[in-house]
Amino acid sequence: MHVWGAELPAWSRRFAEAELPGTKYPGLRGVSLEEVAVHPILFSAIPNSALTTLVQAHPSLFTSFSGLVLLAGADTPSFTLVSLLAGATLVRVVPILLAGTAEIFFFALEPTCSPEVWCRTREFLAGLGPVSTVKDSYVFNELMILTSPFATVVREALRIAIAEFLNARQVSDQWHSLAETIFATSLSGRDFPIGKLGGCVESIATPGGITEAGLSQSPQLVRGFHAVVEAMRVRANSLDDKETEV
Repeated sequence: MHVWGAELPAWSRRFAEAELPGTKYPGLRGVSLEEVAVHPILFSAIPNSALTTLVQAHPSLFTSFSGLVLLAGADTPSFTLVSLLAGATLVRVVPILLAGTAEIFFFALEPTCSPEVWCRTREFLAGLGPVSTVKDSYVFNELMILTSPFATVVREALRIAIAEFLNARQVSDQWHSLAETIFATSLSGRDFPIGKLGGCVESIATPGGITEAGLSQSPQLVRGFHAVVEAMRVRANSLDDKETEV
């Protein structure tokens, strides 16, 4: 991973199977496992279960690890990681690729640690992109659901809806990607303010009231979105339940 003009060790999640200590991990670009275990910062992308497997397979290498572990995702319960990396500072983060740019924005849950360690954490994240921190774990979980998993589900649902709509009307596949690109650009723009924060629905300029016709069906869409978010919230909460099998 290229940060601050240097190449940091990056272990691909595709290589979750642990090997013998001292061997070269395919995802580490020739860096030994011992070097990873003493590195001051580990960035664990989804799935965190890959990191869990690695630490469990080589406990002697990580028992004294006292650096930062940046956890992107929550597929492993926090209490499991705390027990495996007792000397580390665990920081949960949500990386978000901003639409239309190559910039990454981070939400981070501020951990209980020394000001020096937290300053180093923020400095590292700021080297990757803008960062906003949250102190309340409940708020962080809600923001994580809405900004990352929910956004992915919505994008995929909309992509399928566009494809099915055009296929049903026998529109050539070559126009699907164009429709998706224009849609994504429109979705990230601010040309059509809706609601109390941005204006009123009546002020939207669309041909012949097409937007208004669609908005008349929006309650059904909202109910579906609420069901999606609720399912994600239940799953996120279960990850902190010690009786839940992950």
